[in-house]
Amino acid sequence: MFNISKKHQINKLVSALIEEAEYKNISELMNDLHLSRRSVFYWLKELNRTLDKMQLDPIQHLARGVYFLTQRTKKELIKFHRTDYFSQLNGNERQDAILWLLVQHIHRLSLINLSDRFDVSKSTIINDIKMISSALPDHLSIENTSTGKVLNGDEKFQRKWVYSQIVKRNPVVLYNLRGSSQLKSVKKALTSLQQQTKNFYSDYSVKTLTYYIAWLINRIKNQGPILAEHQVLRTDIIGIWCQALLEQSAKVTAGEVANLREVLLTAQLQSTSNKSSIMQKLLFISEQIINRFNVISGIEISSARLIKSLATHLLPTYYRVKYKVPYHFPNLSIIKNQYYHLMELTRYAVTPFEMFIGELLTEDELALITIYFGGELRRSPLPSMSSKPDVYLVCTSGIGTTNLLFQQLSARYPDIVFSRPLSITEFHTHFLKKWTPKLIITTTDIEPQPDILVIRVQAILSQNDFRRIDQEFRRIGLLNIDEKRIPNTVKDVLNIIFDYARIEDFNGLTRSLTNYFASTERPNNLDAEPDHPSLSKLIPLNNIKIIEHVHDWKEAVSKAFNPLTRNQDVYPIYVQKILDLSEKKGPYMIIKDQVMLAHATPQNGVNKLSMSMLLLHNSTEIKYKKISKAIKVIFCLAPIDRVSHVKALGQLLNLLNNNDLYNQLIKAENQHSIQLIFEKVESIDNY
Repeated sequence: MFNISKKHQINKLVSALIEEAEYKNISELMNDLHLSRRSVFYWLKELNRTLDKMQLDPIQHLARGVYFLTQRTKKELIKFHRTDYFSQLNGNERQDAILWLLVQHIHRLSLINLSDRFDVSKSTIINDIKMISSALPDHLSIENTSTGKVLNGDEKFQRKWVYSQIVKRNPVVLYNLRGSSQLKSVKKALTSLQQQTKNFYSDYSVKTLTYYIAWLINRIKNQGPILAEHQVLRTDIIGIWCQALLEQSAKVTAGEVANLREVLLTAQLQSTSNKSSIMQKLLFISEQIINRFNVISGIEISSARLIKSLATHLLPTYYRVKYKVPYHFPNLSIIKNQYYHLMELTRYAVTPFEMFIGELLTEDELALITIYFGGELRRSPLPSMSSKPDVYLVCTSGIGTTNLLFQQLSARYPDIVFSRPLSITEFHTHFLKKWTPKLIITTTDIEPQPDILVIRVQAILSQNDFRRIDQEFRRIGLLNIDEKRIPNTVKDVLNIIFDYARIEDFNGLTRSLTNYFASTERPNNLDAEPDHPSLSKLIPLNNIKIIEHVHDWKEAVSKAFNPLTRNQDVYPIYVQKILDLSEKKGPYMIIKDQVMLAHATPQNGVNKLSMSMLLLHNSTEIKYKKISKAIKVIFCLAPIDRVSHVKALGQLLNLLNNNDLYNQLIKAENQHSIQLIFEKVESIDNY
């Protein structure tokens, strides 16, 4: 943190402009500072006033909406960097630190003690305590005693708070855990447990569990077993392991063993055995989920690998729901923004699992599953073990996130060879000894490597991540710059600057401008869907048909496809393929009562991305064995790839899940009414 002002937001803004990317746009500053757009502009002005008083260059603003500090200003500000831990905490971090002290039951936490610890006024501490108290669950409360503040309430909730902060990698909590003497022995014990159970955790989970269990052992050792409610001691491998580990430090109860066992069962896995009965059920459910996704998305992505990966993910999800352990997805806003429509398709697909667990998944859990399908839609084959990549990927997250990271990078940089995502262990024990890459991209902390640049990124890549990667790829020669256009543009800009300003670091300015203009050449977001056609665009007025009745369901499907065959968007063999599939598999394309989404794969005779719709005033029936389902509406889909139609299908699902719009649709009297319904769902979608 930099300390150039008494105003914390100014210090935080300086840190964002110096410590991270070379350029920052308003959206990135809003995320970094947790402020509104208007507030960011206010603090930019305040920072400029401060820089002016210090006789330093103001914040530079380029026409494309990005901000940066000059090299001269950066050099002068470096001397204001503070390294003292407690003095650099902002309000939220300080409140986390106070709550951490309360959870540890630190004695004599008076106002004076706390204000001295954090070098702030007593009134600031009073306000912090109020903020903490208002956010506490009902089971916890802060009380005043003669010796200071104490935290009273349910021990389980206190432990859940600690665990959640470790999962989020809260720096305040990790700072207080890194020196634990238990870390090494706990990590070794976890390795043994994984070998016994064949449940192998992701690197991220191993680190989370190591920190938490080390803290828990000290907690029990110092305060005695707290969870003493009567429970039957579980004698499975995990239960026995928990009891043996905890008894090394203190006498424990069945309640303590059960609580730790629940934590272990809810942690994300990298792989697991198929032998357990619950895993067999989840393999079957995973296949159902993927089949439903195929039906609603108009693509075929099923494979034994995907079924196993999804079932492996659903195993800890099942236990999180069972034991009421909430999961908070750190990049939920990014997923909702970039994969909104895919998330709606996933919501439809996961119904079999929700029926199995007896409740709806949270948005955070749904986002995790969406990642699996997001990686599959843009899937590129993973490189072989024998390949010699330019860039190593080291990712500690779960299966879905690691696959998505590889797909994002492969799609954006098709000419660069990436390794498949590696775990920390693989990276150290095998790959680094086998081949030296030009660069390493990682989602976790790894020690610096001699002569190899290491870039730390989020698991779900942000625009800031892409900008940094672009810059480093160009620097080491993996990404070429437009040799004709960009240098000429830089030259033109430099000529303009020469007319109005004095340039102190010509080479630095030239390099910065070259990097900036090169970064704007690349697409901003390969995974967003702004250019994908909407439902109303794919189903124009001429592609909507309303008729009274048909002889049978086959005639209904054929008539529904008439606009597409007439325009030669599909060949007749495509329609025949759908009829054959429905006869063979039954009414699996029925996605809601009376609604059919008719489609096959692009290879079956599609010329152009298109859709059409047929509304029957008198429904028909499709029969298969002892199953009979009514059909009143048929949506026809002709996909050309895995992603171009996702936005339209997401909007279609929103329409079908909106009872008012759905009822308007099946009662519509003309094509214009149906088009208005499509436009309504799109307006809701945009809102």
